[in-house]
Parts: sequence; C-alpha cells; structure tokens
Amino acid sequence: MQAVFEASIVNARGGTWKAPALSYDGVPAELIRWLLAQGADIHAPDERGRTPLHHHSGSWNGQPALLIGLGADLERTDDSGRTPLFDASSHSTHTRTLINAGANVLAVNDDGETALLYRLRRTRGSDLVQAASVAAAHIQAGAPLTQELQHAIHLISEDFEQIREAFDEAALPGTEAALAQLLKLFSVEPAAPVVRHDGVSPIKVNAAAWPDRFNALWDYLVPAAGSANTVQGEVIRVAGRIAAEIGGNGGANWNSRYREMLSEYPAMLASAVPLPDADRAEARALARALSRGRGNEEELDRIRELATRWVGLNPTPIPHTPR
Repeated sequence: MQAVFEASIVNARGGTWKAPALSYDGVPAELIRWLLAQGADIHAPDERGRTPLHHHSGSWNGQPALLIGLGADLERTDDSGRTPLFDASSHSTHTRTLINAGANVLAVNDDGETALLYRLRRTRGSDLVQAASVAAAHIQAGAPLTQELQHAIHLISEDFEQIREAFDEAALPGTEAALAQLLKLFSVEPAAPVVRHDGVSPIKVNAAAWPDRFNALWDYLVPAAGSANTVQGEVIRVAGRIAAEIGGNGGANWNSRYREMLSEYPAMLASAVPLPDADRAEARALARALSRGRGNEEELDRIRELATRWVGLNPTPIPHTPR
C-alpha cells in the first residue's frame, strides 16, 4: 500500500467528502505513521471540515489513540462546530479514549449541544447499550446534569416503550438494563408503558384538538411494527407514515409501498360510516398531490386530520387484514 502512495501525493483526497488518506476507514497504523513521516497533514480536513481524528473517532475500527499520540488536536472543530468527541459519542471505547486524553466534555457545537446531548438526542433503542456507557463516561468526566439531558432521556424512554413489543428478544434484557442505568444516572422516571387497543373495545380517546387526538390514536392503535389490526389503526398509521416520510424525511425513501398506502387512504375514509362527500373528494385530491413523495405542511396536516375525523365517526373496531 505504501508503494501506491509513494507514487502519488500523501495528502491526496478521495471519497464522497474528499477526505485525505489519513482519514480512510481501516487504514493500518504502519501506514498512518508512514504518511505522517512523508509530510501528510494530521489535521487535513475533508470538505465538511472533519479531520482524521474526527473520522477515526467515529469508526468502530478507527485508531484515535494512535492519532492523539502522534499530535492530533482533540479540540479541532468541523464545519458544524463539532470536536472529535462528537464523532466518538457512538462508541464508548473511543469516547473514553478521548476523554482520558483530555477532551473537553463541555465543548458545544453550532447548535449549542455538548457531545453527550448530541448523542442522546439521536439515541434509539438499538443504541442504548452504547449510549449508557458513553453517558457514564461523560458524567464521570464532569459533564453537568442538565434539564436538556433529562428531557432527552425521557424521550428515549418514551420511544423505547413504543417499540418494546417488537424489540429483538435476544437484545431486550441488555437494552432494558442500559435504559435503567440511564434513567438512574439522570434521575428520570421511566415512561409509562404503552397500552395498545385490544382490537374489540370501542375506540375512544380524550383529547380536544385534532393533533392531540391523532397522537393519542397513534399510541393506542398503531403497533410498533407492521400493519394495524383494525381499519381505524391502519388509516392512522398510513396518514402518519406518509406525513413522517414526506415532512420529516423529504421523501428520500419514497417508493411503491408508500404509493400503495396512499392509494388505499381515500378508500378507507369512504368505508363504514364515511366522511362527507367534500372531505372524501379532498382526500382523493390529496392522494394525487402527494403521490410523488412531495407535499407541504398544510397537505400533510390534512391527511392526518381527515383520518382522525373518520376514526371519530367509527368507534366500533373494523378488522383489518393486510394485503
């Protein structure tokens, strides 16, 4: 491999973000030392301002300890104001390596987040074991316990209760233990267990505004994975999934399955006790308008509001059989 670099420039760049060779994933320690001996810049940034230490800190097989020992700056920031500790926050071992070397746990990015807050705001169920270890390292290093961190932990707990029923059984005990550790570490009460509809009882939620009713119906009727077992749950699931994909993800994953869900939406609103003619016509127009995976906030609100209204007209559960 050295022979390849001997015939080129040691600071040559490649990949999507034009990172230097020192930043490449899996680069051997011997080659790192050789590149530096040939004059490679240990702080050479990619097009996002991320240095080799950023890259290695965020890679499971990275070598941040080696780069630190060779003079890499722990506090160099990327174009978003993030130090390498932010990248390391997905890996407890790398986090401890940087903290033990003196990384500042109080450093904030351009959004005012510390590395710990940045990670916890992006943590989901499958990440909890690593997140608990990372959080413990930060707190031991002097990171203060803040209301923002406690709120992030509360949201993590709520999110986990939403997906608990569909969680991988083999990973469940370790994940539950990690969540308990986080709750104790930040003095946060666990979220209440999610109570799903039994499939036969009349459907009723106590909320005045339609957005609150929609959210309550989502928690009550929509399973953690797969289709709902009632038409009421399915129309809420379809409206929520489409709104989340277009509004929250810009339609990046829009495909035939979303188009199929959208095509079923007007028919559900016309079944059993149907919505008024004008509302059904609007639902058909919305399905056409959103069919390419693009839409505005008003349109996305309307598909959820119409779904909520239809469920209110149909409190008796209607069995739903997925196609």
